[in-house]
Amino acid sequence: MQSPIALFIFNRPDCVKQALDQLSLVDFYKLYIFSDGPRDSKDLYLCDKCVEVVKSHKIYNEKSCILIKNDKNKGMVKQICHGLDFIFSKHESVIYLQDDQEINSSSYSFCNELLDIYKNNNEIGHINLSNFIPKYAHDLETSYFFSHFISVWGFGTWKRVWNSYDPQMKEWKLLNKQSFLKKYFTNSKHRRAVMKMYDLHCFNDDPWTWDYQWEFNCLNNAPISITPTVNLCRDIGFNREDSTHNKGVNPFDNPLQEITFPLIHPKNISVNLYYHKTICKIICPSNISILKGKILNKLKSCILKYEKHF
Repeated sequence: MQSPIALFIFNRPDCVKQALDQLSLVDFYKLYIFSDGPRDSKDLYLCDKCVEVVKSHKIYNEKSCILIKNDKNKGMVKQICHGLDFIFSKHESVIYLQDDQEINSSSYSFCNELLDIYKNNNEIGHINLSNFIPKYAHDLETSYFFSHFISVWGFGTWKRVWNSYDPQMKEWKLLNKQSFLKKYFTNSKHRRAVMKMYDLHCFNDDPWTWDYQWEFNCLNNAPISITPTVNLCRDIGFNREDSTHNKGVNPFDNPLQEITFPLIHPKNISVNLYYHKTICKIICPSNISILKGKILNKLKSCILKYEKHF
């Protein structure tokens, strides 16, 4: 089975060019580029520039590439929902990318192979391309592992999972929330933060993002995800003036690595709880962890002062 790539772009021509340069090194099956329309006159110039970059790039003329352009701005949520609805009206699986996601050239082959292998496994809903803490996978003998952690920094999924996606999260209202959160998030502080975001999007008629809803959809319907042992994708959209949500420095800015083929597959589907627990601690450390960190930093400071004095 060959899966297409869906690339979503908006108003960053430099990111679009970089994304296309990288994809030109990939022997992909088909590429759909979804270009959202402008919000204002400044966007009009930048959106037109992005389309110009696409049409003038060699990838557009030399490979199977389809550009779908919006004349008016749909916004991130509607653009992605309509785009993936279109993809899944024609295909059973997809590899999702945004223009600010830098990929290794081996990422397509990795994701495409696993999309085919696990297409009928209803427990698995998501294939990450990014590995936020690759050092924790160095000792693994396989090419990938299983967890409940879901990242939208480049991923693969199937029509069977997208069919249950709901940006309004109506299913969230029907669940035992505490039981659900305890199952998938390992500390109380993180659970409170996730509940706040799920509630916010569940009760919002016009949600401003789509990824919390995607995470919930996967955990609620196909809760096991796949993560490569090396990092195949990184988000370069942080710390830019035109960043929408990714402010500051990327906390998981790991270098890209090449994955080795043939892939070494796990013998059974067993969730790596240690990886997931570590991710949860980094994303949302408990109050005790924060206190320990402050105490350790204070001790280090005192030791340095002592050493300088003597």
